[in-house]
Amino acid sequence: MNCFMCKGNLEEKKVNYIVDLENTIIIIKGVPAKVCTCVRRKLCFR
Repeated sequence: MNCFMCKGNLEEKKVNYIVDLENTIIIIKGVPAKVCTCVRRKLCFR
């Protein structure tokens, strides 16, 4: 599978997911995700 932004490779990793709900912050650690491996990774999250 390829990144839809840059067409780079996606790698299976565990990430932290952070949500801000009004006055509460929820952090979920170790969420499985496919992460772009390109050097311009920050552009892929926009």
